[in-house]
Amino acid sequence: MAVDPAALMAKRLNDERALIFSNLLNGQEPWKVAEQFHKSLPDVMNIFNFVLRKIRSRRLERMEPPITGSSIEEIRKQRIACLTILPKLNLDKDPRFKDVRHEAVELKSNGSIRNEDFLRQLKPLPENQRIAPCLKA
Repeated sequence: MAVDPAALMAKRLNDERALIFSNLLNGQEPWKVAEQFHKSLPDVMNIFNFVLRKIRSRRLERMEPPITGSSIEEIRKQRIACLTILPKLNLDKDPRFKDVRHEAVELKSNGSIRNEDFLRQLKPLPENQRIAPCLKA
């Protein structure tokens, strides 16, 4: 018994979570969406963040450009990319990459990076940690 891909995509688009996400991206106010789906505002925002995590994970798996931003307004600017992936997502399956975060890193004109955390990671290790203890003579 083969699964019809068109029926599967239609079923995924009719999922309540997908409908809430698409309504938010298409310009509906969060309080209106919460009212329409008989949910609280925090529940609607949790659903939005859940679906966004799934989309970010899928784009990372497929090595596609990341979806940046965390607010609805920032994500609306990338809504075409989000809404085209939405029917392909299995919202009941755990994402492979659970916390995909994108951090803006600013490059200076001389090529150095301004992000302090990143610079701290690039500092060389102390001499006693550079070589494995078993390889030291």
